[in-house]
Amino acid sequence: MVAVNGSVIPFVSRRHAGLGGCEQLLLVTLLIVCALSERLLVELSDYSLGWEHAKYVRSGLFDVRIVCVEPSAFGLWSDHIVVMVAESDAEHVKKNLLSLDRIERVEEDRPVSTRRLQSRPQKSFSRPPSDAEFYNVTALHKQGYRGQNVRVAIFDTGISAGYQPFFNHPVQLTDWTHDESPYDSVGHGTFIAGLVAGKVRGCPGLAPDAEILTFRVFTGSQTSYTSWFLDAFNYAMQTGVDIISLSIGGPDHFDQPFTDKVNEVTAAGIIFVSAIGNDGLFGSVNNPADMMDVVGIGGLERNTNIASFSSRGMTTSELRLPIPSYGRVKPDIVTIARELRGPGLGFRRCISLSGTSVATPIVTGSIALLLSAIPEERRRTVVSPAAVKRALIRGSKRILDSSIYEQGAGFLDVQASLDEMLAIDAEYMNNERYEMQLQLLPFYLDFTAEDCPYMWPFCKQPFYATMQPVSVNVTILNPNSALSEVREVLWVPSHGEDVLLMHYTLPPRFWPWAGGLGLHISVKPESDGFKGKVSGLLNITVRSIPSGLVSRASLPVRLEVRSPPAREKRILWDISHNLAYPPGFIPKDNLDSKDPLDWLGDHPHTNFHGFHDALVQNGYFVEIWDKPFTCFTTVTIEEYSTLLIIDPEDDFSSAESEELESAVREGHVVAVIVAEWYNLKRIDDLAFEEGNTRAFWKAVGGGANVPAINKILKPFGIAFGDRTYSGFLPIGGQRVPYKSGTSITKFPEDGFVLVGNDFRQVDLAPESGIPVFGMSKAGNEGGLIVFGDSTCLDTETPGVRCYDFFIKAIGTLTRAVVDHNDINLADLGETGMMARVDANLKSARHVQFPGGDLFEIPVELKRLMEPHLAENRKRKSCEAVRETPLANSELFVDQNDIVFPRIAPALLPAQQLAALSSGMGIISFIKTFGAILVLAFCALAISLLQKKRNRDTQSITANRSFSLRLAKAFRNLTQSLLGRNRVWSEP
Repeated sequence: MVAVNGSVIPFVSRRHAGLGGCEQLLLVTLLIVCALSERLLVELSDYSLGWEHAKYVRSGLFDVRIVCVEPSAFGLWSDHIVVMVAESDAEHVKKNLLSLDRIERVEEDRPVSTRRLQSRPQKSFSRPPSDAEFYNVTALHKQGYRGQNVRVAIFDTGISAGYQPFFNHPVQLTDWTHDESPYDSVGHGTFIAGLVAGKVRGCPGLAPDAEILTFRVFTGSQTSYTSWFLDAFNYAMQTGVDIISLSIGGPDHFDQPFTDKVNEVTAAGIIFVSAIGNDGLFGSVNNPADMMDVVGIGGLERNTNIASFSSRGMTTSELRLPIPSYGRVKPDIVTIARELRGPGLGFRRCISLSGTSVATPIVTGSIALLLSAIPEERRRTVVSPAAVKRALIRGSKRILDSSIYEQGAGFLDVQASLDEMLAIDAEYMNNERYEMQLQLLPFYLDFTAEDCPYMWPFCKQPFYATMQPVSVNVTILNPNSALSEVREVLWVPSHGEDVLLMHYTLPPRFWPWAGGLGLHISVKPESDGFKGKVSGLLNITVRSIPSGLVSRASLPVRLEVRSPPAREKRILWDISHNLAYPPGFIPKDNLDSKDPLDWLGDHPHTNFHGFHDALVQNGYFVEIWDKPFTCFTTVTIEEYSTLLIIDPEDDFSSAESEELESAVREGHVVAVIVAEWYNLKRIDDLAFEEGNTRAFWKAVGGGANVPAINKILKPFGIAFGDRTYSGFLPIGGQRVPYKSGTSITKFPEDGFVLVGNDFRQVDLAPESGIPVFGMSKAGNEGGLIVFGDSTCLDTETPGVRCYDFFIKAIGTLTRAVVDHNDINLADLGETGMMARVDANLKSARHVQFPGGDLFEIPVELKRLMEPHLAENRKRKSCEAVRETPLANSELFVDQNDIVFPRIAPALLPAQQLAALSSGMGIISFIKTFGAILVLAFCALAISLLQKKRNRDTQSITANRSFSLRLAKAFRNLTQSLLGRNRVWSEP
């Protein structure tokens, strides 16, 4: 217990809650015995006291010699437990546990060392205005909106001792780590709590009357486990929290126990706010901010430009799904993240921090102000997490010269968002059956050049017949229900512009508040002569379950159509052999990187976006290929001049190798293949034991899958080797970096190679004459360009780029293939990019070069790789998409009625839709109706119990346990309706 201003405030520890002194001593002994054991996270089907779960789990492990059950919140209600066993017994224990009726899932209790605090200390201590002043929240305070009666949970490093005088309300302290202290030794949690509700002179919080609950989920060394978060989330639901603020994130997209619990928390009505990360790259949005129901916060400079460190979208978790897809828009909104002022440790002075970590409490405090504008007695009825997110994105203001994947809906405007919230409340007071409109993000799709760079990358090039479908992911927010189903999606083209093929993928139902609509847009083959802009409306109808409310929204679409470009300007970029991350320990391409884990993946719109844009700017038309090469028979491969295969990690089948050879030799295609390092000793040397969690990490491959690359190059007499080189290539008068790349060990006699001088292997003397770039015609047919390192194409790695060099090389070889001429090296030299080309480019008279060839992956490494390769293959299909053609309206919309907002987007009025389809079979109807009745009963029971919620966090009543059991039943029933995979593209 902690005394604050004469009041006794409970300090809750996950281990000691509800335990006596003898029991605590026993637990400490158990922890010492089990400290080095394998940790298994066991999820059960119901909520119960931790001791009851432990007893049940132990009953199923009678034949295991030594097993420890960690006191995971033993005195609190929970739906999981942590079992620690000897590593040699882990698989046997998993099998035993899964045989028990109440066990849903058993996974490793992941050490979340990759889940990081997202802030950066500032050396500059300039004194900008306080953040409360910057957002003019004093105007809201004068209106009486100060965060009163709003409970905010800060998941962080705790709070500094001596915090009491600096908050208007007592702060409840909880600790979920093994440190047994709620106090902050890092300073991060103290800063975050102060920004939300502190009253430190010079750096006051935005919502001074909000009630703060600190959840210490990181130790002083910034260590954490998934199970700690799960315990803390459960406690937050039991104590009536309104908002959870997480200024943390990491590549944990597929930590399913964690992400499932986040969904459960938001389904319970708690607003979840999280930082998107400080990686500063496209495709680097951290989890949980990348989740649809979480408000993901990006960062701005003080001048409201996008902060250089702020992570960018798209989300990448969708790229691994069975249905070929595209990532969603993230962040949701952005706000100032540079040099924010807040309290330091001990609250003795104000300090400055930067990062999306410290932008997050700005939004958290703003949401507290918005909630305080709604009377508490009807707040949970009127306001859902989706309603708050809707108000935030509708109130935000667009930032000029930034992509939607950098800014989301735009810059936070607290007053405008408050106006949205008050309008919702006013409508509800006039009509308790008030139905809020759906909210779509993006607000519209304008893929014409007029809306660049906001709609980058789609606005970069026009559409045309025979092109690959362009996929885009639209988030649908339904503020009316935590469970919804899409009843109709209808495409209404403009008069005289019915030239598009619109297909979609989406789940039949989505949970909790948001779902993803995958749109796949192409041009009808018969419209290959059409030129001009086309537009229309995508009308969406969603029904809330169990209320039956029907909500609608319209998505304006506009794009430019032209005739198909010349073959030599069309490029196909293969992404089907790039693994989606993080499937395991895939090492980075650059071995000099401090962090060896590569979790960002590869995509032409993320880490290779610079090369993609350079190709487009030079008149090329780039299309994405997301299927196996065996699907080349479904398209006319001869329509493309070039196939790009950059940094592949996946394997190539024998059939794919044959198809690629056919495409080059018979289809006259130029294949551009860029590799990376691959050395078995280096792979073994990368294994490490993480210092805080003691977890052992072993790499499952190299920078690229060179043995697989050599398989597809073998028919052409080309191979890469097993040596790893670093150095610089003199190209165009610049030193282009070559970092941790491989070398060419075999090349045709009639080809040309570019060699590197003064190239180094680790701990070896420099070498010269190392072939790293090769260009060759395949007889009189197609051609190949190979390169041993992707560093100069990858925007993740700083340094001089080689875009122009590659573009000239592609143009040179393509002209030679199309014109049936020899390669003209003068074409390369004319650009000035190959200043030393005559010295470095020579005829490869000797076919064999130094370095061992790689054609086989060792059995042990293949065993480690196989689960990740198998996961990647699940999404491969020769179907363009597992899609549904969009129904076309028999009516047309007038083009002048379609509005594309520019600076401050607003939700467009819903259009009149066709009648809802009613072709439901009788059996399906009975099942669905029965499920709705059960869901309605659960929702009613939970609602009644919430109205009687006891604010005293020192006791958890029987009513609370019953409510949690109902919530769990509600979640389980929902999952049974949706299936285990609740992502947007569920078939």
